[in-house]
Amino acid sequence: MARILVIDESQQRAVEMCTGLIRTGHQVAAVLPSALELIARIEEIKPDIILIETESPSRDTLEHLAVMNREMPRPVVMFSQDGERGTIRSAIQAGVAAYVVDGFDVERLSAVVEVAEVHFELRRAAFVHERVHVEAHCVAGVVHVVEQRVELVDRVDR
Repeated sequence: MARILVIDESQQRAVEMCTGLIRTGHQVAAVLPSALELIARIEEIKPDIILIETESPSRDTLEHLAVMNREMPRPVVMFSQDGERGTIRSAIQAGVAAYVVDGFDVERLSAVVEVAEVHFELRRAAFVHERVHVEAHCVAGVVHVVEQRVELVDRVDR
């Protein structure tokens, strides 16, 4: 059962979201009114997934998500009324795994959470694969330089 952190400025919407989560078998780890204390609270709450309901994500919210995504990544689902391409792009760049326009819908909740988890896992796997590839390339370069130096030392010794 996933531990979910709910972030919503509206207490009424947060109650609806929590009710839907519980009905679909999820555990609500905590409810926050904003993402402003996100980093500190994540260390304390240790959620598996973060759900955010907002009219439109603020720049501050997106900045906090970007920092969280670098330091302690988690799948993030954002339900919003803002369907502007630039807003969606900014949210995805900040680490949002699923951006859902037209707000929260209990009927879609389990599917949306599942999509976010899969998207997050695939993004993390791609990141790890890319990092391993870069590190292997760096090691190969170092080995090549060492081989050249050994060859040079051998020539000097002859």
